[in-house]
Amino acid sequence: MGLYWWRTPAYVLMRSKAYQDPTCLNNLLKAYEDKSAFAMCIFSLALGPGEEPITFVGKTVGKIVPARGPNDFGWDPVFQPDGFEQTYAKMPKSVKN
Repeated sequence: MGLYWWRTPAYVLMRSKAYQDPTCLNNLLKAYEDKSAFAMCIFSLALGPGEEPITFVGKTVGKIVPARGPNDFGWDPVFQPDGFEQTYAKMPKSVKN
C-alpha cells in the first residue's frame, strides 16, 4: 500500500501521521480546493524465466473526502471514486474490486 502526494517527498510522507492514519489527509488538504485523486494498482507477471512480463494497470479517478466507513485498508475511508456516493470503505467488496 502506498500513499503518495505529489507535493510531498515520499520519505517525508511515509513518516507522517497521514501515512499511518489516512483520515489526517483531510487536514493536509484543507488549504487546497482541488481534492481530486486517483487510486492505482500495477501488477506484473512473468510466466517463467526469460519470459516477457505482462503488466496490468488499473486506475480509478476520484476525490479525497472526510472519512466514512471502517479503516480496514489504507486510505479506503477517505477515497471516493467518481460516479459513486460511497467511499471505498463503505462499498461492498464486490463493487470496489
